[in-house]
Amino acid sequence: MPRFPMLSRRTCLKGLGVSLALPLLETMSWAANPPSGSAQQPTRLLFVHWKNGAVASRFWPKDEKSYHPAMALPPTLEPLRAVLSETLLIGQIKNPCQNLGEDKNGAAGHKADSACWLTCAHVKKANGGVDIGISADQVAAEQLGQYTVLPSLELGLAGHGISGIEEHGYSKAYHTAISYRSATQAIQAESNPRAALERLFSSRRSAPQKRGAGPTGPKVETGKFASAAAAADGNAESSLDKVMVDKVLEHAKSLRSHVSTADKRTLDEYLDGLQSLEKRIVAIERQQAQAEAERSQGGKKKVGVFSDPIIVTMPMDGAVFSERFRVMADLMILGFQSDVTRVGSISNFGDCGGELGIKEDVHQFSHNDPNRADDPMLIGCLKLELLYMQQVAYVIQRAKDIKDGSGSLLDHSIFLCGSGMGEGRHHNNDDCPTIVAGRGNGTIRTGRYLSQAKGTQGDLLMGILARAGCTVPKQFGLNGTKLSPDLS
Repeated sequence: MPRFPMLSRRTCLKGLGVSLALPLLETMSWAANPPSGSAQQPTRLLFVHWKNGAVASRFWPKDEKSYHPAMALPPTLEPLRAVLSETLLIGQIKNPCQNLGEDKNGAAGHKADSACWLTCAHVKKANGGVDIGISADQVAAEQLGQYTVLPSLELGLAGHGISGIEEHGYSKAYHTAISYRSATQAIQAESNPRAALERLFSSRRSAPQKRGAGPTGPKVETGKFASAAAAADGNAESSLDKVMVDKVLEHAKSLRSHVSTADKRTLDEYLDGLQSLEKRIVAIERQQAQAEAERSQGGKKKVGVFSDPIIVTMPMDGAVFSERFRVMADLMILGFQSDVTRVGSISNFGDCGGELGIKEDVHQFSHNDPNRADDPMLIGCLKLELLYMQQVAYVIQRAKDIKDGSGSLLDHSIFLCGSGMGEGRHHNNDDCPTIVAGRGNGTIRTGRYLSQAKGTQGDLLMGILARAGCTVPKQFGLNGTKLSPDLS
């Protein structure tokens, strides 16, 4: 084993301590500004995940023509009838990266459902840690997050932690987290609505506005999605603070040659966090400056009609699942509406059966017999899936009702709602339930059912990222190789 010289604590503090000084970070102003002058509203991204797939015979329409508000819908899709024209249902989506991880016997099945959905990468045992890949929402957060206070917002319905080891030696994070900041960093979803509300607005010194301040971000041209990056302001000069931070970063990076491989990873994660923090602070200052400019000018004229910020009522203790979901959905919509964030996720539906009078663990209902109408497991599973779909319909309708300039908030958003499994009883990773809602600023054709996907889950995620204005890698995960043609 290689040996490394011991570093003095004073050296570490010199490299890391200065960069953590909040007065220094609060005055940084060196992140690149996005293109200005675009009237297009920013594209918001929301990922809504439920576990265990869906009973195929009750979920998928009999053919593409029957996916219409005037036609008979499968029982599970009935809650979507009012918003059917705003959705794209994609069949036969495959996420072949899963293969249920390292265990061919399916030991990682339900963990792969959550962990692989947005990463398209294998779940691996890592001595109780995480080793997978960055998730699509965090790819978006890295790029779109520079324009907002919060790069992303992860909300959950159950307070499941991400630390510890579960059966077969896998990290608990695989089972409970859908968002991964890096290959080794899972993000725990916030399940406390009051804490989520504080996270949305406590760091802002200016009051939330009807449509948020600041630039709209990268402009997306219909039909040309792969490259949309923010241009730097060539006239901006580096401040003294920027120089100081650069020195800190340079010094911190120099430590890499004196530490172990594990410490290098820790240091890299620290630097990533520092750079993310400075982008957030710049976004706050940019929004404050914009708000102050509008106040000094008597208010800036806005094009189009914008809804007032929605009112979110905190749930009572012991609130049932649907009430808790709708509060979290409202918080997410409020974050989008006020432009505090443009990237979010809602997951960890948890033990939601109490609302339906189901006392058992909801997981067991996914192992049912769809050919037996009287199977108690099937009956319970269908009740749960109908409850899930009612919540999906709620968040779609909520966004549709919000006026956002020339259209609705939903018109300027892309919501991906689905599961990382086809059917829970099979632990399969093909024919995964996949619903895309919103028009993505005119880049997505909704109101249809595509029975045979032409791309993989990775391709779909690449297509969504590109339509949001992100620069997309040549390959995403293990199966994303092209922009999905299924969206337009």
